[in-house]
Amino acid sequence: MGYVTLSAEDYAYGGIFNYPECVGFKKETAHHTLKPLKVLLTHPIMSKLIKDKFKRKCYHHGFHIMDYMKDFLQKYKNNIKMSLMWQTNIIYGNLNNIFAADEIYYKFFKENEKYYKNSFSILMGDHGDKTDIFSLTDIGKYLVF
Repeated sequence: MGYVTLSAEDYAYGGIFNYPECVGFKKETAHHTLKPLKVLLTHPIMSKLIKDKFKRKCYHHGFHIMDYMKDFLQKYKNNIKMSLMWQTNIIYGNLNNIFAADEIYYKFFKENEKYYKNSFSILMGDHGDKTDIFSLTDIGKYLVF
């Protein structure tokens, strides 16, 4: 179909298509992925170096994927694009963190709107933490399943 594709996930130990113990795909699902970074994040020494850099750049809750996405959009500004962004870390451990993303995403999509001509992104998040205080509420009980 001619799309240049990107798949960006912030969970280092697997992902939507390759969670541990899952079969996954035989070929890469996208032209660009964060797989090399994810592999480095599982290495004890490299992980510390990368996390220190994330801290210096004020990345939190997996928002490093936004810079990767921005670079992708700008590099392929004259191509049609499809991207899948899966953010796990934003609400893991505290469901309230989801609201911290509103302004970040609004600003990102406003600033990069011009790169989306005939292109699209699928933005997804994880189900949240099944062990926090929200899991004890009526609605939170649905997360346990």
